[in-house]
Amino acid sequence: MSIPIKQIHDYAESLWPATQGILSFQLSAEDRVLLGAYLFDTAPLFVGEVAGALHDAPQLFPDVPVNGADLSARQGRATMWRRVADQLALLAGRARDAFLYEQGMAIREALLAYRQVEAEANLPADLGLPRRERRYALHLAGHWLRDRERRRKLIVRRRELARADAQGVKLPLPPSGRRRDAIARGKRSFRLDVLRDMTDGGTKKSP
Repeated sequence: MSIPIKQIHDYAESLWPATQGILSFQLSAEDRVLLGAYLFDTAPLFVGEVAGALHDAPQLFPDVPVNGADLSARQGRATMWRRVADQLALLAGRARDAFLYEQGMAIREALLAYRQVEAEANLPADLGLPRRERRYALHLAGHWLRDRERRRKLIVRRRELARADAQGVKLPLPPSGRRRDAIARGKRSFRLDVLRDMTDGGTKKSP
């Protein structure tokens, strides 16, 4: 299922030259709302009927400031841009699925390796594994896991505060200095773990 990295890179690079015309279109938020208000499901049929009437019987509409052929051409461009948008949306969805698969599998495999090394503390000491060296090699990985947990807790806390604010409830604040100390511990965790292992290595035998 996996595609070689170079093939993915080459494909991504090939998309940019083909998008030069698309990149010139960028509406403001106000224009999106203004123009989007005109849209309805059968709009292309409506525009086609008006364009056909103006084109086929121009003598009936001498005072109408719209050209039938130009209107028909504009509708044709709109139809093709809608097709491009649908195809790109499909491509974006498949690309997101591919990213989710590769990134999710990569994290799962990395966690498998990391947790195996972390669990070695509960294994017999005579397995001949370089435990200290293995844990030292994965110290920075552990830092990013702790950072993920810290971010998760922060997100949960923000949601709790938002929910409480919406309900008019005032949540108790954490003890003074607690958050500052937690952040400081997070910043020092990697350095302290390394120093602890170095100390253990100098005073104990590695299992």
